[in-house]
Amino acid sequence: MEVFDKPVILIAGGHDKGTPLSDFMQTVRSHTKELILLGAAAERFEEAAREAGVSSIHRVSSMKEAVLLGQKLSRPGDVVILSPACSSFDMYKNMEERGMDFKKNVKSLM
Repeated sequence: MEVFDKPVILIAGGHDKGTPLSDFMQTVRSHTKELILLGAAAERFEEAAREAGVSSIHRVSSMKEAVLLGQKLSRPGDVVILSPACSSFDMYKNMEERGMDFKKNVKSLM
């Protein structure tokens, strides 16, 4: 998130590993304009994001919904990224399958 010089819309979440979120959410607050959450960790991530002062939080139930919402919320020049900060095992076999689902849904918009 920190490497982009354009507004970032972050898609995050998945299987909750129980890691501390305060530093991550401070980075989210400072470097993103929208946070899209999915998966089993969404509730805890949303709570941590609100505590950190993240104001624009959205929860979705699938990668397809996340990508479509990312497109809807974005403006020309914005960056929509998948940086889950979680494992994928609540929705996918592995991280590769999750990444391929993200790519498939992005390509379907073109």
